[in-house]
Amino acid sequence: MQDMEMGGVKASDEAVPIATDSTCPSDRGKIDTPEARNSLSQKEPVVSMIPKDSTPAATEQPVSVSSEPQYPEGLKLVSIILALCLAVFLVALDQTIISTAIPKITDHFKSTGDIGCSFLCATARSSNMLIVGRAIAGAGVGGLFTGSIIIVVYSLPLRKRPLAMGIISSMWGIASVAGPLLGGVFTQSLNKRQLTPPPRHSLPIGAFCVAVISLILHINRPNNPSSLTLKQRILKLDLLGASLLIPAIICLLLPLQWGGSTYPWNSGHIIGLFVTSAILTLLFICTQIRLGEAGTLPPYLFQNRNTVCAFAFSAFFGAGFFSLSYYLPIYFQSVKGSSALHAGIQMLPLLLACTVSSTGTGAAISALGYYTPIMLICMVLFAIGSGLLTTLSVTTSYARNAGFQVITGLGVGVGFESGIIVAQTVMSNKRIPVAISCVSLFMTLGGAVFVPVSQTLFQNKLVEGIEKRVPGLNARAFLDSGVTEIRALLETWGQEGQLEKVLEAYAEGLRATFWVSTACAIGGFLAACGLEWKSVRKEKEGH
Repeated sequence: MQDMEMGGVKASDEAVPIATDSTCPSDRGKIDTPEARNSLSQKEPVVSMIPKDSTPAATEQPVSVSSEPQYPEGLKLVSIILALCLAVFLVALDQTIISTAIPKITDHFKSTGDIGCSFLCATARSSNMLIVGRAIAGAGVGGLFTGSIIIVVYSLPLRKRPLAMGIISSMWGIASVAGPLLGGVFTQSLNKRQLTPPPRHSLPIGAFCVAVISLILHINRPNNPSSLTLKQRILKLDLLGASLLIPAIICLLLPLQWGGSTYPWNSGHIIGLFVTSAILTLLFICTQIRLGEAGTLPPYLFQNRNTVCAFAFSAFFGAGFFSLSYYLPIYFQSVKGSSALHAGIQMLPLLLACTVSSTGTGAAISALGYYTPIMLICMVLFAIGSGLLTTLSVTTSYARNAGFQVITGLGVGVGFESGIIVAQTVMSNKRIPVAISCVSLFMTLGGAVFVPVSQTLFQNKLVEGIEKRVPGLNARAFLDSGVTEIRALLETWGQEGQLEKVLEAYAEGLRATFWVSTACAIGGFLAACGLEWKSVRKEKEGH
């Protein structure tokens, strides 16, 4: 009887799992049998041991909600985007306002050979001051553009970023329209040191941008997660890498600028600088491998196929675009004899097409979800357009020239944002700032390297063309004068009748620079071919 009571108690204790779905209906009629008790004792209670209010869905829901990043919306978001657009506009204006002024600057300093250096600087009392002064300003320019893009990354979800980046990148197109026009106006009416945006205009705009970003923007990430002191955070900077990378770039740019004009290519100066650049670059690579993620160019960036292709694409794009934007105004002012202001107007087809393309491609990427096909199409247009520009001559009509510019501009517009979109799509959020900075570095470096290359080709072709067409004429004298002083120089020599032949030599030299842009556009297309088809609509894990 005692055993029966114990058995009854045991049966009642097991009544909970019997009532759950873990018990088959066919077993419920066999509860009082020993076989049933044994079978029930072997079953593991699954659902009955979990509280009713502790389902997996209930426990996971609060975690997913708390981990979702909060982005600014409405007026706050509009204010942030507006401030970033104005900041990038100032950066772009600072770069583009100089393009139509370069020919006049070469007149002022009597130095056609320093056009390549004008990529890094604006104006000063001498060509050397020109370089130093604008190099300092360039440090701030680089931080403004890269910082603006990084702010977009933390202000919008992935699927909305291409459109915002397209709007911000279109500031380059707008400034590219306003810059040459303002450069032409200032060149004709003001002195050379007024070719940068006047402080009375840029300071209020800059103050507005600083106020908006400081008061409204809130980044969804801890500012100092490791609780490091200011000194410790400064020491974490890759100062050694920077001290090797900057001299390596300088030692690379100088021989590209001097080779074939200031010094022969086989001279000790040129070879020594190339060797020094190679050694410093090798040391820089070694330091980056040793530092790992703490380096300026962390190795993990080069272990990802997409980021490598994005870097290559940006470098080729920067090389092609900046070479084109610097030498096309020279064609109008030297070969066509246009004024600086008129040259800016003649470049409007290229720059307006660039603006439309930049905004349109951002919207297209957001709508389509993929950036790779857009990049491929635009690089084809860039290559075709710049290839057509290589046919320009002394007699080319402006209508034909404008058509070539439109095709080129439609291809160019995508380049400013594409590499950045790739980087922020394939990288985790904590690595996006470094990846975007590297994209900007390669774009700038591409322009800095290939503008001097274009300059060397231009000078060599110019000298060869003059010596071939007008034997006995001092061809190198044109390198020591401004590109708009061709006619005055020939009048001084009493050689006005040779003007047509000299202009043909100038056109030949400029066509060589357009071939550089064409080759770079093809390189950008090949780099885009290596990209995977990643969707910008799929949010990444680890927000």
